[in-house]
Amino acid sequence: MRTPIVNSNFFRSPGLILQMLMILQVIICKPALAQNALFKEKDLSSALEKAKKEHKGLLLYCHTSWCVPCREIEQVTLKDSSISALIQANYVPLSYDLEEGFGIDIAKKYRLVSVPTIIILDSDLKVHFRSDKIPYQIGDFKKFINKAIAATNDSLSIAKGITADFKLSYPQFYEDYFNKPNGTMDSSVVAKYLATQTNLFSEVNWGVISLFPVDFKYYQFVIDNAIKFKSLFGDEVRDKIWVNLYKNGGDYAKRKDVAGYTKILHAYLAVRSSNDSLNYKDSTMYMIKYYAKAGDNWEVYQNLVDAYTTRYNMSYTYFWELIMQQCTPPAINQFFLKGISAKMEQINNPDRYLSYGLLLQRNCQQEEGKKYLEKSLNNASAAVKEQYQSLIKKCTLPDCNYCK
Repeated sequence: MRTPIVNSNFFRSPGLILQMLMILQVIICKPALAQNALFKEKDLSSALEKAKKEHKGLLLYCHTSWCVPCREIEQVTLKDSSISALIQANYVPLSYDLEEGFGIDIAKKYRLVSVPTIIILDSDLKVHFRSDKIPYQIGDFKKFINKAIAATNDSLSIAKGITADFKLSYPQFYEDYFNKPNGTMDSSVVAKYLATQTNLFSEVNWGVISLFPVDFKYYQFVIDNAIKFKSLFGDEVRDKIWVNLYKNGGDYAKRKDVAGYTKILHAYLAVRSSNDSLNYKDSTMYMIKYYAKAGDNWEVYQNLVDAYTTRYNMSYTYFWELIMQQCTPPAINQFFLKGISAKMEQINNPDRYLSYGLLLQRNCQQEEGKKYLEKSLNNASAAVKEQYQSLIKKCTLPDCNYCK
């Protein structure tokens, strides 16, 4: 079954009441985006002609009729005079409902499965920028557009593999994915199709690999050729590798395959950012999470946590909570006890009391641990208390022989 187009920003809406009011507005009023004065052009060809004449780019605002965050952006953010002026000074803006008319072709062409999304094209229809992480606040949206403008003026930002052709020859299952949203998908059909392809770098085949569940060897091919894919398809490649890292990282840890995991991580960092400081921070965190799941080299885990908490002044508690449902050696338990205990009395937090109480019991301080566990339960709501009791059972681990 097709992965539905989703609201990429739904949980960043200002509040539940506003969300519900806007849902009612969509249902009752069904406001037409065409009424927004920002979107004067109605079709791509006339917009492209104007963009070339005025030496501007194209801004594609992609939405659906039922998208609540889209309504907020349309009725508030895009109607702000300073935002409208900034966009029109640099772009010819167009809006597309991804479930109607040419909007379906836009979704198909640019592999769009979340809304709202903004895509920036130059007058040759080359993609310079795309994002489904669109801020609502006026100041933040200005920064967002200025980032897009910088990408528009940067020839290196062009996704070279995305052509200006909207009539590509897609396999039938790809067409059905966008034209029949309630249909079913046979994964063997995708596998058979890819097995016949000789150029996995093509625009169509990237669409297949990026949108559909495929054999891991195709993900591995993307990882092995991450830089080339990034030059062809831009930040889509970064996002695909991140999803692979996020979803499959645990499997690498279970297999104790640190080499395979590190390879994906390095590929992600290579296509993600040129900021060495940020890459160091994130790569260290990802490796900490790997060793937390693998549980096969506690010394490396301890050294990474020690370096990270020292450099970024971060609490040890988070890193202890990553491993507290596993059998951990005494040296690790003592390491965390030393790192957490100094600030424990300054914190009035049931979650912290819970993890600290379990840590004390791991260090054979049963009575002291019990005191903090009771403190956590006494300060927790009824619903959370049940979760705490379940977690205490999971983390007791009598088979680990901590204090025998």
